[in-house]
Amino acid sequence: MVTSIDPLTGGVLIDWEAPHDGSQAIEEYLVEIANDDTSAWFEDSTNCDGVDPSLTSCIIPMDVLVTGDYNLAFDQLVEVRVSAYNSYGFGATSTVNTVGAKLRQKPD
Repeated sequence: MVTSIDPLTGGVLIDWEAPHDGSQAIEEYLVEIANDDTSAWFEDSTNCDGVDPSLTSCIIPMDVLVTGDYNLAFDQLVEVRVSAYNSYGFGATSTVNTVGAKLRQKPD
């Protein structure tokens, strides 16, 4: 999994590789982002709902990450994990990224 700053929107681009599907088509993904102290994980169902299995990337706006469930601070790493769902159920959760996009400050 890779996170970076999207050059067009300034949001956080989350990009992952489809895991082995166990010979059953992947039906959806669960993309979760850690809150400010990594005590909880949340899905952004508006910007990254994972319901289209052909998509293995999404962009989360910075405005979303600094408020609400996430409450991330300036220069904080955006930690993400992904799991895939098929007829077997949800597979193992990916390793959480330890490098990648950090929260940017909004311009004045």
